Amino acid sequence: MPDYQELILIRLGEVALKGLNRNKFINRLINNINYRLRDLGKYKIYQDQSRIYLENRKNVTEAFPTNEILKRIKDVFGYVSASPVRRFVADEVVLFEQVEKYATELFAQLDSFTFKLETKRINKKFPLRSYDVSSKLGALVLEKFPNTAKVDVHNPDYTLYVEIRDDIYLYHQIEPARSGLPVGSSGKGMLLLSGGIDSPVAGYQMASRGLNLEGIYFHTFPYTSDQAKQKVIDLAKRIGDFSGKFHLHIVDFTEIQLELNDKVPANMLTVIMRR
Repeated sequence: MPDYQELILIRLGEVALKGLNRNKFINRLINNINYRLRDLGKYKIYQDQSRIYLENRKNVTEAFPTNEILKRIKDVFGYVSASPVRRFVADEVVLFEQVEKYATELFAQLDSFTFKLETKRINKKFPLRSYDVSSKLGALVLEKFPNTAKVDVHNPDYTLYVEIRDDIYLYHQIEPARSGLPVGSSGKGMLLLSGGIDSPVAGYQMASRGLNLEGIYFHTFPYTSDQAKQKVIDLAKRIGDFSGKFHLHIVDFTEIQLELNDKVPANMLTVIMRR
């Protein structure tokens, strides 16, 4: 068994600025993440200040599927970034052991690389200050890779992040996310899909502001081909990647359209159809 725990750190953005109703948005985000992982397994997901942590439940022996989880939640609205993290006890000796192990796994196969350390010492009981932690860990990496490592504090290839809280969190990867509000936190909306680019873009923007969407498409076969209908279905599936559940209503509009063509003046036809 490793002497650290793998988890995913999810950083909140706009949601963290909410007031007394903040929990409503956070709970919706957690529900949306759970929905994306529903067939992968059940995980412990909890919020602490402006962050959400996702990890294995107690007594779970299976490996934590970090990459698969990141892949599944990358299009979820409501958070700004996520990082795969190693968590271990807040002990100075353990910290140096873990960083050496982490750096070896990360850098051993590289011909050359630049790096820097960034330390946040939230736990003021930890004996070393943030600057001292970064300096000593940087020296450790240089000693471990004397011929390939070089410090670059302005534009490094890798940044190792160390956060000293009740436990220590170590990571280097920050995956940007879609931001916005969690889908379902702002009510429901109906999206009219035509098969062009405007409607799916509008759907994306609506979902990003928290609307739970359903789609509607008016099909006029044989005047509109089945290929056009399939294109709309494909677009609906893509919108569902961002909005989660997305139900598409397909309405056979041919008979109604022919009736309107017969009985509505030509200069009013478009207006009536839009009504």
